[in-house]
Amino acid sequence: MFESADIGKICRKYIIQLLSIVVLLTVASFLVMHWMHVQNLLMPTCVSAVFTLVSGLAEILLWKRIAGRHAEGLPTFFTAVSGCRMLLGLFTLLICYVIAGKAMIVRYCAVFLCFYFISLIHSSLYFSRLFNAHDTKVSSIKMNKKNESN
Repeated sequence: MFESADIGKICRKYIIQLLSIVVLLTVASFLVMHWMHVQNLLMPTCVSAVFTLVSGLAEILLWKRIAGRHAEGLPTFFTAVSGCRMLLGLFTLLICYVIAGKAMIVRYCAVFLCFYFISLIHSSLYFSRLFNAHDTKVSSIKMNKKNESN
């Protein structure tokens, strides 16, 4: 199980990285609009940034709650979060299609998928590294205790 001080540090680090990614992707989208003269990317960028921030913050806040109380349920949690994020993403794109129409949905999808996949990769890498480091730490503690008892 994770200690509460570690959980706070892990959450802060994740949130800072998430905000950095959203800012970088937003700037990249604005640069594409400016340099490549692509019009009408402002709303798709805003929708994608808000979705990425809300889903990422919800994920880390739920993780914080579960890691402190029921760490053995975290693998199931990540599967559920991935499925929920995908369904919310599809629902978001459906709403964009209804509001913006057929002509704009390609732009929404292109921008949204960039944000979605990069945030998905970030989340996967962040938590896999976290758990690998945690498992290594727990294994070394168990080995030390076993060696001390001999």
